[in-house]
Amino acid sequence: MNSISCLVMLEDKKEETACLHVLGLLSDSDDAEFSATLDSDPSAARAVREFRDSLTNLQLSTMPVKLPPAGSRDRLFDRIAQEPARVSTDADGHIESINPSFTDLCGYRLHELTGKKPGHVLQGPGTSPEAVEMLRAAVKAGAACELEMMNYHKNGIPYWVHIRIDPIIDAAGAVTGYDAVEKKLPMPEGLLPIS
Repeated sequence: MNSISCLVMLEDKKEETACLHVLGLLSDSDDAEFSATLDSDPSAARAVREFRDSLTNLQLSTMPVKLPPAGSRDRLFDRIAQEPARVSTDADGHIESINPSFTDLCGYRLHELTGKKPGHVLQGPGTSPEAVEMLRAAVKAGAACELEMMNYHKNGIPYWVHIRIDPIIDAAGAVTGYDAVEKKLPMPEGLLPIS
């Protein structure tokens, strides 16, 4: 008995022949004879397809994973680091996702923010009430908004930020959430943050 066929429990001779056909282990005459039956024998053709798929999956699952060259990885990490801070919310303004730049900006990780409104976490005593009202009005209207305001890092230190908020609108025209892009700016001259 062929060593390959000993490794697999096959239902019948037809499946064994199909397996050996796929592996290229049949003699030329046996392979020609079996190939001639594939058009008229759906079960043999199905067995060949299944063994080919299994063999492909086995090859894919055992292929070594090659890491990209160091230079490519460095460029990828540099590009990620240059991304602006991003936060996405649901339609009610509750945080659903952030990117690493957002964590770098404010100090919070996703598990600390999920389900919270950005303003409840990031705004503080020095945040302009007018800026807060502009944000609220835009969200209530489902509109885009762009402004600058003071936010607070997790460690309590204030920072000045430019914010652009855009509604996410589905095919029916309903607002399903918001995307915000934030960029830290130098603190305006003469503005003393209230802590």
